[in-house]
Parts: sequence; C-alpha cells; structure tokens
Amino acid sequence: MDDPTSKSQLPPFASAWMAQWRAASVALAEQKAIELRTMSDEEALAATDALLDLGASLPLSTEREGTSGLVIQQGLFRMMVERE
Repeated sequence: MDDPTSKSQLPPFASAWMAQWRAASVALAEQKAIELRTMSDEEALAATDALLDLGASLPLSTEREGTSGLVIQQGLFRMMVERE
C-alpha cells in the first residue's frame, strides 16, 4: 500500500504549504520568546492563574477519583528504562 504522505503522492501545492508552515513555526517561536521575555511578573502571575483556573474548572473523571496516574506514569518510565 502506498504512503499517502510520500512526496510523490502529495498535491503540487503541498510542498510550498509545508515550507510556509515550517517558516511560520520559526517566526512564531521567536515571537513567543519575545513575549515571554517582556512579560511582567504581574502578567506572568495572571497567565498562570488563568491556566490553573481552567484546569480547576474541568470536571474530574471517575478514573481520576482514585489515582492521579502518577504511579502508572512512573511504571511506564521504569519499563522504558529497562528496555534500553
């Protein structure tokens, strides 16, 4: 079966579109770095509070009532290390 994402399968405009997005990602990363560098302590605190409020406003799934998933995550990390 052919890979639909191979260059030969992509429409002619796709390469230019992907190149444009790659260039944009560099510019966006630079803009993000500038904004973070120039952010005041008050702005950083407000942004942090907004993110924490967002997380607190989401309903807690029944799966999370008994565990945070941290122990499961640690087990997965340990398995990854053991495979290396």
